[in-house]
Amino acid sequence: MKKVFLLIFIFPFIFATPDCDELTFTFGDLNNDGVMNILDLIKAVNIVLETIEPTDEQLCAFDFDENGNNDICDIVFGLSPCAAWGPCD
Repeated sequence: MKKVFLLIFIFPFIFATPDCDELTFTFGDLNNDGVMNILDLIKAVNIVLETIEPTDEQLCAFDFDENGNNDICDIVFGLSPCAAWGPCD
């Protein structure tokens, strides 16, 4: 339980996603290397912690749950095995 509460306090930030219709990106591939892996999740955490200034393409690629926001839910979804294949049913 302590880990869950710690994540909530560390990641209270929510970023609005830009209009992604005009941009070229791949969901989950934040570093644009052609694959989604732990390096992309590290970049997502750095975006949330505001240690890097993300591009619009990175913000769109980071919106794993496609709700228009970048937040801890996107990081949790990115950790899910379903992220590689799209939303789980």
